[in-house]
Amino acid sequence: MADLHFIFLVAAIGLRLITQLSRRLNDPHLQKLGYLYLLKLLALLVLLYVAWVPMLDPGSTDFGYDPQRYYHYSKILVDSGFDITEVLSIENLNYVGILYYYAVVMAVFGQNPVSPMLINAFVTLLAVLCLVRLGYMIKRERSNQDWWLGLAILLPEVFWFDALTARETLSMSLITISSSFIAGYLIRRSDDHIKSKNVILVVVPSLLLLAIVRSSALLAPITTMVLLFLSLRQAKQNRALALGVLFFAVIVVLLEPVVSTILGSSNVGYAWIFGQLTGVDKDGVELEGLGTFAKLLVPSNPFQAVLFVPVRLLLYLLAPLGVASFQLGGLLQGNWSSWQYLMMLLSALLNLLLFPLAVASLLHSLRSKNRSQLALNIPLWVTLGMIAGVT
Repeated sequence: MADLHFIFLVAAIGLRLITQLSRRLNDPHLQKLGYLYLLKLLALLVLLYVAWVPMLDPGSTDFGYDPQRYYHYSKILVDSGFDITEVLSIENLNYVGILYYYAVVMAVFGQNPVSPMLINAFVTLLAVLCLVRLGYMIKRERSNQDWWLGLAILLPEVFWFDALTARETLSMSLITISSSFIAGYLIRRSDDHIKSKNVILVVVPSLLLLAIVRSSALLAPITTMVLLFLSLRQAKQNRALALGVLFFAVIVVLLEPVVSTILGSSNVGYAWIFGQLTGVDKDGVELEGLGTFAKLLVPSNPFQAVLFVPVRLLLYLLAPLGVASFQLGGLLQGNWSSWQYLMMLLSALLNLLLFPLAVASLLHSLRSKNRSQLALNIPLWVTLGMIAGVT
């Protein structure tokens, strides 16, 4: 019964936010996102029990995937009264922040797979609504298809990771929210009613939480902020906000290893991340989704780390098309890997269709010096570069 109440609560709050944004942007077509949101919640519940819940038994032969371990360890953390000692006695972890995050979710809303899934779906909705608002600020002339930007809530890989106790949904959403708020503030008009204090109240907690759950991902929003402040004319009128946000970002970067160590993480610190990035230990670099030849593109020095990014990005987009682990029988058996590779394949097809449009948009914004379009292109390409360069 508690699960049912929480489902209704997440659905009701999400619908309310969609309605408010629809009225604020004066576009009734945005209300259609409400139907998609409800449909997504229903589909996630089905996917959860078909492809994920059966895979959460620690004694299963398929157990060991990070989100499975995060779920198991988060429950242990709740049961121990948030004493990380028991978890660390089982395994040393690089990032325990994500365990605290899901442990808090489970402690408040229930120790079951449904609670993290609902929170993930809601956080994704928040990120997409921020993206929609930014898109409407960039394209001021309305059309009946503008609301299609909200279809991002149904992107296959986003949909899949919403069901899991994973870092992907939260990291993606925090990057999107922080970058969108900064970009929107810098291209705002007087009738947009965006206040600097609201930007700070959103961006600061987003960066803090991102530092705790995935510090390497801080590269995307921080680089985005620097480039936005340097390239957008309106930024010159907001030097105080720029310096304040960037100063805070530097503080977060410096304190993150200390906080992670206090929480119980091992192998923390930017020297370790830099070592991973530049191929000090090629066997230890996370290469999921980059394909068979990915190790050839693991850089050995900072110059290669930058030089290889475009090639790694293309490989990242193409690699899921050759995934061999997607099997129809695995889907019917509820195997999580088959479902994940199916979502990766569908996402890869979409990425290949949309990638030329993204490139065309970037080139157009650079040639026309359209600063509003840059407010979307800078966060997009910086984040893509981070994914290709760091993963």
